[in-house]
Amino acid sequence: MSDSNTLTMRRLTISRMRITEAKKAELDAMLIQIINAQAKVDEKQTILNSLSTKVQVFSQYLKDAETNRTTALSNLEFVLKIKSEVENLESQADFTQITVRNASEFSYELISKLSDMVRQLVFAAEVVNKFSNAIVRKKALNPLISNELVELSATMGKDANTAVALSLTALKSAYTANLNSLDAQSTIMLSKSLLDKFVGKLNTSIEMISIDNGLVTVLKDIYAGTKENYQQKLDANQSVLKQFSNARTIYEAAASRLASLQAGYAAASAAALAN
Repeated sequence: MSDSNTLTMRRLTISRMRITEAKKAELDAMLIQIINAQAKVDEKQTILNSLSTKVQVFSQYLKDAETNRTTALSNLEFVLKIKSEVENLESQADFTQITVRNASEFSYELISKLSDMVRQLVFAAEVVNKFSNAIVRKKALNPLISNELVELSATMGKDANTAVALSLTALKSAYTANLNSLDAQSTIMLSKSLLDKFVGKLNTSIEMISIDNGLVTVLKDIYAGTKENYQQKLDANQSVLKQFSNARTIYEAAASRLASLQAGYAAASAAALAN
């Protein structure tokens, strides 16, 4: 081989070596980009996993707050219903009391008035007994209802039944005399007194709660607090969901860039090997 041919071969070898080193440097640079991109993907994945757990926790917080709000509203509505019915019952007792007093003044109407009073008391006893049973059931679910309130409602039921029995006796005696009308009037006054105490327990202080508000006011305050707490949990939950959505978008962008770099590196490696 001539010196000229040898020189040409050497030049070609040097040229190929330079091309190979340039491609290797390019591949190394791409590999570094892939490593950096993978680190970012791992970082974003960690953040996304953390926010995913946070979403679950705050979602449970929101469910608990909603349950508390619903329970508080149910308790408030229950007590307001009792208060309304008892006030209605008290009004009926007032009417009955007036009726008995008129019967004492007008003896010839005694039997008719006493019959009406008995019907009123039977209805009142049924309502009171229903309320007493409802309060006992609610007490098992809601410790805010005082024991004194439960005991008072039970006493009202017993006294209402007693009032009915006494009124029947008065009605029987009215055929021979009207003196028992006074006893019936006393019985109505006793029932009215018990109703007043019951309403008073709804509107005045509750010992077990140790605050100077009535039961209705207390339950309204509790419901207002649960509503506020629910709104706070709702806002926090929405904020966390937004954070998670943003983090997922960032993660997907990082993952997409990593996949693109990996595909480019694979193509460049294949081209280098082909040469």
